[in-house]
Amino acid sequence: MIRIAVLNIKGGSGKSTLATNLAAWIAQCGRHVALVDYDPQESATAWLNRRPADRPHIAGVSAKGSDVRLTRVYRLVDALNTEFAVIDTPAALPVQELIYYCRDAHKVLLPVLPSRIDTDVCARMIRHLHVHGGIKKGDGRLGIIASRIRLDTLAYKQLKKFLAILEIPVIADIRDSQNYVRCAELGLGVTELPPYQRGADMAAWEAILRWIHPADTPERAASSEHASRIAQLVNLLPDRDL
Repeated sequence: MIRIAVLNIKGGSGKSTLATNLAAWIAQCGRHVALVDYDPQESATAWLNRRPADRPHIAGVSAKGSDVRLTRVYRLVDALNTEFAVIDTPAALPVQELIYYCRDAHKVLLPVLPSRIDTDVCARMIRHLHVHGGIKKGDGRLGIIASRIRLDTLAYKQLKKFLAILEIPVIADIRDSQNYVRCAELGLGVTELPPYQRGADMAAWEAILRWIHPADTPERAASSEHASRIAQLVNLLPDRDL
């Protein structure tokens, strides 16, 4: 089982949006996925409760109140026969608890917004993850997502300049789009929207997939159907842990 932790100690960073859309997209590609919600606000759980019954199944695990120091994530989902677990972590985590969310994670995604406050928090988070979270430089587990960005704005340019000096891969830019607002209301992922609506967003999710599975992927023929292209990529994922 591949475990993906989405975390940021600052609230409002786009963690739940990233976690829910990632879970929906993995399910859409035909994989068994669990969405583990540690956030006391339970935004991911509420999204999952709104998910239409005719959409690909996502197993939900409400972990609010679970003592993560004693119960490892894989124990919560072990009986669900899942291939992926996407973990939405709470904000305002004590730095000493980062290790409990990171120790079993194959990948850790850190969303950051284009503002000075958020970049300052991001810099501290990276330091805390190295010191307290067991993340080692160069181990390939930590990736940054530029969240809610608007191209050709000063804030975006400043964010890109900041991220360029980090020794952490920037995996993708997630647009500040009404697509994500609508999907949050409907229990959908942005990759499940009709092709004409999701087209501008698909490149980011393909980039995230390539990073989650670091093996080289073969050249793929161009296709107007993005969901088909993603499904072909996901079929390359192994049936064992990374």
